[in-house]
Amino acid sequence: MKHILQVMAVFAMLAFAPVANAEIYTVQNNSFLTTGGMNAAEVGAVLDENGITFSKVSDTELSVDDENFRFYVRGFNCTSENRCTEWLFIVGIDLPNGFPMEKINEWNATALGGRAYLDDEGDPWLDHIVSVSGPQDKGAMTEGLILWAAALIEFSAFLDSGSLSV
Repeated sequence: MKHILQVMAVFAMLAFAPVANAEIYTVQNNSFLTTGGMNAAEVGAVLDENGITFSKVSDTELSVDDENFRFYVRGFNCTSENRCTEWLFIVGIDLPNGFPMEKINEWNATALGGRAYLDDEGDPWLDHIVSVSGPQDKGAMTEGLILWAAALIEFSAFLDSGSLSV
């Protein structure tokens, strides 16, 4: 019985630990908004520190044009001050004949990074979400950017070869 109580005490500590460190959330327009997050300038600074040139599309969206792709970084779950707790890296690739859904399913079943889908014209899209709680999460955004870059390279190779090489 003593061991059961000890195990229950550990589970109770784990269950309530996040509450002690939780962000304060408010309800606005029937959705939860956090008071934390990062703004586009802070996300842009991470891109800049990693040698990526970008342009600001809006208060919650950045665009990156390199020699191979144009991708976007879009903020979600944003406050009225445009601080967003989720940032979605996203790219669409226009292919003359589209891409087969079976191959998109193969990507999603076997790839670690990036979620793939097809648009209404059969063109493939890839996205990757990064969650942040505030400007102190610059490291998390940097790691997300690294994962995004790896997924984008692998997805490009996947589209060229028609199969995943992992």
